[in-house]
Amino acid sequence: MPIHVTSRRLDFFRDMSLIMGFLINIVMIAALRRIVEVNTTEIDTVNSDLFGVDANVFIKILGAIQLGTSIGMFVFWAIINASIILSVEWDLFVE
Repeated sequence: MPIHVTSRRLDFFRDMSLIMGFLINIVMIAALRRIVEVNTTEIDTVNSDLFGVDANVFIKILGAIQLGTSIGMFVFWAIINASIILSVEWDLFVE
């Protein structure tokens, strides 16, 4: 069964990648516990326990999903725009 590459599916990958990036940032901010102490150089520490699960696990899983959606987005973009790019470059080459 062939996969039909459409701009709608490209938009889906773009939106999913954006959502994954947003969720990664939310988890990182939620896991960050800011400690400011006088006369110390330690400013930020990470509270790795988030909802009973290590925050690094959340970040790694969401990062892997975002990597997959970003690769899908790039592949779909290349398939959709490859013929346009090649024809424009060919016209420039022929002139």
